[in-house]
Amino acid sequence: MLDSKKKVYGTDGAKLCQLSELNWYVIYTKPRAEKKVYERLLNERFEAFCPTQKVKKRWSDRDVFIEEPIFKSYCFVRAFNDKLYTVREIVGVVNFVYWLGKPAIVRNDDIETIQNLFSKHLVKKVTALNIKEGDAIKIKAGPFYNQKAVVQKVYKHTIVVELKALNLKISLEKANIEI
Repeated sequence: MLDSKKKVYGTDGAKLCQLSELNWYVIYTKPRAEKKVYERLLNERFEAFCPTQKVKKRWSDRDVFIEEPIFKSYCFVRAFNDKLYTVREIVGVVNFVYWLGKPAIVRNDDIETIQNLFSKHLVKKVTALNIKEGDAIKIKAGPFYNQKAVVQKVYKHTIVVELKALNLKISLEKANIEI
């Protein structure tokens, strides 16, 4: 039997789980249920995080701003290992995201980075010219301010970039960038 204070590591040295420790996990939700799951997690007294952004939508008679989740069908929850079953039973939760057969643990630093990115910056619509696939860019506005990225695809109004530091590919409106 494992001692509750011992750490369990994968073959690559990454921490898989630590018994009796509070960890951040990624949960997969039903489509368009992220904010409801977030509120239910809070009602059950879990620490949770669902990053959102305000998006301008055009209705038939007016423009409105709606808060949309940034990561579609995903939320973050902080819980002890023995409470994972309780999290999974919350209405709207499909399951945890798994890695090497165990619920994937997200480092506190990564959660803080995401929280800082989306709490300090507003997304603004700006355009840039002469962007080509493979260009190394630096984002000058929005939640990924000052992040370095590589352009993967260029479309008429959007670009797909890879943020290697965060291991993300994202689609953006053509942003104010430095090439």
